[in-house]
Amino acid sequence: MTSPKPEDIIEDTIISPGAMAAGVSAMSISEEKAAAAAAAAKPASESKPAKEEDQQPAAAAEEEEEEDILKAFEKVRRSVPLLMTEEDLSSIGQTAGKADEAFSGGSTNSHLSSTEGNTALDALQALLYEGTPEEVANNFKDRGNEAFRAGSAKYATALEFYTKALETEGVPAAVASICLTNRAAVHLEMTNYGRAKKDCLEALRHDPSNVRAYFRLARAHNRLNQFTEALEYCELGLKVDPKNMALLGERRSISDARAKHEAATAARAEEQRKADEADAPLKKAFAARKLWVEDMANVELPVPPGVTLPPVYLDKRGRLHWPVLLVYPEYMVTELIQDFCEDDLLSDQLAVVLGERAPWDERGDYTLKNACVSYESTRDSTDGTAKLIDVPLRQRLGATLAQPTYCIINRVPALLITAKGSDFHKDFLSRYGRK
Repeated sequence: MTSPKPEDIIEDTIISPGAMAAGVSAMSISEEKAAAAAAAAKPASESKPAKEEDQQPAAAAEEEEEEDILKAFEKVRRSVPLLMTEEDLSSIGQTAGKADEAFSGGSTNSHLSSTEGNTALDALQALLYEGTPEEVANNFKDRGNEAFRAGSAKYATALEFYTKALETEGVPAAVASICLTNRAAVHLEMTNYGRAKKDCLEALRHDPSNVRAYFRLARAHNRLNQFTEALEYCELGLKVDPKNMALLGERRSISDARAKHEAATAARAEEQRKADEADAPLKKAFAARKLWVEDMANVELPVPPGVTLPPVYLDKRGRLHWPVLLVYPEYMVTELIQDFCEDDLLSDQLAVVLGERAPWDERGDYTLKNACVSYESTRDSTDGTAKLIDVPLRQRLGATLAQPTYCIINRVPALLITAKGSDFHKDFLSRYGRK
């Protein structure tokens, strides 16, 4: 899959000065709490008044220790992902353990208990959800942007982050519009064009001036060969931003795609017209003979491996020549008579086919003398049950195919061949309620 084009780059937002100030204040509070915790952890002997000349080195040491504590706290805080997994928890626990061991001088006795550690991790994760709805939603959005840029392997993760952002209670309309547009970009890359259109329409409901939503909506319609709608959304977007290069480029792309599509459609129509014109004499011949011919694209004929079916054709004398399948149900094998003229007798063709013993004929039962020819038919059946119709060997193929009960599927007649008097033949007849 190709990398996103420049116009597809996920959109970022700038956090307002107020939001930034709130973030700084929150960090200042965390720093104060960490410093207070560090001070409270000092032995009582260190809190005794010191001489003035000793106070400056002691103060510097305290500041350095507080700075180390804050660095360790920040390292653990940043390692907490927004969507926690078992692997994430294990990794974070190891990081926290190493930091704890470093501050305890390598002693393992001072490590947090399992319960205390989980509580700490929960608290750290909760910090990532603190802030205004805009800050929380933007945090999820940024994670989604990172996942999208990481490539197709992370598209599902990107969708999850954008959805989390949209689920944030109180998310501003402008942020929701951006997240929906970004999620639509992922859907476009995943060829989920219907979902991309839905997200873009929802994005425009939140922000009618969202040019990227118009662009991606136009592209989704373009990919679905819905060129009229695609051009309409391009024009709507250009009303908002007349010089938008992405929309101008997409409009040209849509026009080119429409021209190619129309040319291909016209070419296919011409091919079909020629095929229908060439097929007209055959259809006329079928109708004149009152043949029951069905074209069934979902039916796969039992053609022998490696054999290509020739088409039915009319010779210069106006006779139909058919490819005919001979099916031997006892051994589940088939043979193809590639050119069976409608005026030929079944016995004449079978004399050639059964003139030599076939490798699969274990007992040598299949000879012209023992051959029984039949076909299945559901015509005139009230419950859809197939009937077995016998075919006389001295009958011409045309007469067999002209029977009202005979259906020619995909223009390839098929006949069933069994060996008279064999155990299989008796069993085969019993399947159709015959003896």
